[in-house]
Amino acid sequence: MKKRLLIIVFLSIGWAVAPSFAQNEMTLYNLSKHLPQGNQLNPAVFPNGVAYLGLPVFSGIHFSLANGFSMEDFYRKNSAGELVGDLNYLINNLGENNYLKQRLKFELGQLGVRVKDKAFFTIGFNTRVESDMKLPKEFFELLAYGNGDSRGMVQVRETIDLKDIQIRHLSFNEISAGIGFKVTKELQLGFKMKYLWGLTSVDTELHGSFLTDPDDYSLSLVLEGEPNFRTAGLLALTEDDESLYDDPAEYFLKNKNRGFSFDFGGLYRYGDKITFSASFIDLGYIHWKDDVKNQRLQTSYELGSHDLDKIFEIKNEFDGDYFDHLSDSLGDKFEPVAHSDAYTTWIKGRFYAGASYQYSKWFTFGATFTGATFRGTFDPGMNFYTTFHLGDFLHINANFGYQNEDQLTVGTGLVMNMGPVQMFMTTDNLFGAIKPETTQSVDFRFGLNLLFGRKKYRNKYLEKGKSKKRKEVPNSKGM
Repeated sequence: MKKRLLIIVFLSIGWAVAPSFAQNEMTLYNLSKHLPQGNQLNPAVFPNGVAYLGLPVFSGIHFSLANGFSMEDFYRKNSAGELVGDLNYLINNLGENNYLKQRLKFELGQLGVRVKDKAFFTIGFNTRVESDMKLPKEFFELLAYGNGDSRGMVQVRETIDLKDIQIRHLSFNEISAGIGFKVTKELQLGFKMKYLWGLTSVDTELHGSFLTDPDDYSLSLVLEGEPNFRTAGLLALTEDDESLYDDPAEYFLKNKNRGFSFDFGGLYRYGDKITFSASFIDLGYIHWKDDVKNQRLQTSYELGSHDLDKIFEIKNEFDGDYFDHLSDSLGDKFEPVAHSDAYTTWIKGRFYAGASYQYSKWFTFGATFTGATFRGTFDPGMNFYTTFHLGDFLHINANFGYQNEDQLTVGTGLVMNMGPVQMFMTTDNLFGAIKPETTQSVDFRFGLNLLFGRKKYRNKYLEKGKSKKRKEVPNSKGM
């Protein structure tokens, strides 16, 4: 049990001590028509070529994580000029609600083929890890100072709503098949279906609150309904005796946790220079029924007059003996009902919308907007960009905007074509990649593709279409 709880904590909040990464991928969307990976954000987009191939792992690795504070919000210089951790300083810099968001994606294989200039088909195989946590400021205050005002530093609110504490973790394999096609010369649509193979899941559904008596600071946990702590795959991962599988490898290959998701997208060209695009991606779910272990709480508990501040001494030294005593005390009072009922989790969907203007053969200007929801919370992002083109050899994108609760960001991306070999890298927060301790988010994606028929496609379709249009103009004037 303790081992499984440690895994849950690691999967849910372990990234908080690492450098922070963002997750909106707006820079990749800005370069989508030059990269096969752009099709993952808008299935109506296909790179300028006849076919592409992505090799396992080499075709793309994407790390992303974001939180509501930077390392500078925790460390301060003392009188000697040394950096020291300051818990009070960190809590003072927290917002009312604080979010930790993590993404990890390995591309294990990609293939795309164009059929003349009318349609294209894509298939892909990815492994993805996604984690989201929402914690109110009062929760940190409760852990740091206890439920009383013993230090005179802060008065913890009498009620802390458990609905504001949310944890969600998913890891899964994704097999996709997509199609894109021209409806008219200006309009292009795309659709993608993805078969999801669930690996691990942690999900909370909490209803209730912590209540502090203003007279004696006694702390009570009042539960409403039946709060759930739901997990899947952790029994096999920890090789628990309750698991039906002998080892994690057997579970990952044979488990029956399945689901589906869908992507939709469109692209509209207004003349030769203006393009509009939009997409909805990851609209789907995973149904967890294998290797499930859940905990359900069914009543309310009064924890007594525990001043949680005793867990930490004045010097912030951890008092392990008191913590063990408190854990044993709570363990005696909490008697959750274990069950293995199946449950369903929704994938965190996202939408993109963009507009671009081809100013010249050298420059493109544009803007991208994106958004996602997580249990009633809207996560928006927007940037403005320019892309420099050096023929078909080099494309460099530079952008600025905001994301993660109005955090200003500067991003950049590079695509380099050398024959059929294409190399690329993108980041939504350049300063975060250079100096991650000063920022709340950093984003980094890199990879290598094989892109075939760029010259053939340009000569046969793009240049042919332009020359035909030039010939039609004088004829129409003559009439």
